[in-house]
Amino acid sequence: LIDIKRRCLVQCRLHGKFDDFAALSYMWGSQKPLMLLSTNLAELEEEDGLSPFDPRIPRTIKDAMVLCERLEEAYLWVDSLCIMQNTSEALDQIKRMDSIYQSSKFTIVAAHGIDSEAGLPGVRPSSRILEQRVIDVRGLKLANVLPQFTYSVDNSLWNTRGWTYQERLLSERKLVFTSDQVYFQCDHGDCSEDAYSTFHQSSVLNEFPPLENKSLYKIRLRNAISFDVYTMMVEEYTRRNLSHGEDIVNAFEGVLQVLNRRFFMMRPVVFGIPLCILDISLLWHPAKALCRRSGNGSRHGGFPSWSWAGWIG
Repeated sequence: LIDIKRRCLVQCRLHGKFDDFAALSYMWGSQKPLMLLSTNLAELEEEDGLSPFDPRIPRTIKDAMVLCERLEEAYLWVDSLCIMQNTSEALDQIKRMDSIYQSSKFTIVAAHGIDSEAGLPGVRPSSRILEQRVIDVRGLKLANVLPQFTYSVDNSLWNTRGWTYQERLLSERKLVFTSDQVYFQCDHGDCSEDAYSTFHQSSVLNEFPPLENKSLYKIRLRNAISFDVYTMMVEEYTRRNLSHGEDIVNAFEGVLQVLNRRFFMMRPVVFGIPLCILDISLLWHPAKALCRRSGNGSRHGGFPSWSWAGWIG
């Protein structure tokens, strides 16, 4: 984790003394951010090893560190800096994305811009153009409504990326930064800067139980048939884009881990196909024209044609 006060990396364990941490969901873009490697671990564990003046650290990560400091959050998890990128540890942690995002206190979502240099609008002075204007007309205060969550977030580039699907799905609480405003989302509903919300007041919570979220971005387990949940997830996920086609299963591992615990009896999942329901899992069909997935050093990326992971579309 990133120690916000000391501005360096600290080693920890989930379900240990570092349980209180925020996570970051963002887009790398074409430029790779500063990454944790076996060769620079000692450097990044030194105090001020992650200095705000270090040009190698992308603006979005710097802003997330500033935000955590203002919110008095001691630790932050960021994939590029908290996963050892050049060792076998990377694959091990990729398979534990469910534990990381579900264990985080909340997830900071950078749903603005096209890469890791976009920053979090509103954290730095003059980093956000749009603002809500309030005027007084004969004692009556009037204000314009800013763009709503669906428009700003669901239509963002961040929401088209493959890796961010499970990050959005697995995070129980999200603080979402867009170019327009900040939104907060949890099981009780959504709220935004431009409107006063009371759904977290105790009287409101008692009167209205948590919403039965019908969004595509919620794993709905209540009264659900396992195969229906799985197919809905695969259909939504395969609409998304990946910079590296060979990540098609890795970027879905967190979701598969949750489904495996709840539905698939911890049986093997091969190329995204649960073996315990192999027969019906092979009955997927394309919604539109497909092309074979390539990469990973082989013509077809090492993915078989009988799995949806072996195709783009």
